[in-house]
Amino acid sequence: MGKHYILLPALALAGGLAGFGLRLWQRTSALDPVTELFAAGAPATLALWGLMAALALAALLLGRGG
Repeated sequence: MGKHYILLPALALAGGLAGFGLRLWQRTSALDPVTELFAAGAPATLALWGLMAALALAALLLGRGG
């Protein structure tokens, strides 16, 4: 069995740090200062969506083990 109880908190911490970094990148590269809206299709926005999907999938798969 090992120390699998540490995986979900570690995933949350790593995902939070990665999300924070991507969000900073999104705010500096994709934010239009005039309208205060994010540009559609910006690489930072797509990377943030990809990270969210990957973290959700990983949490579901790791949480199945019981």
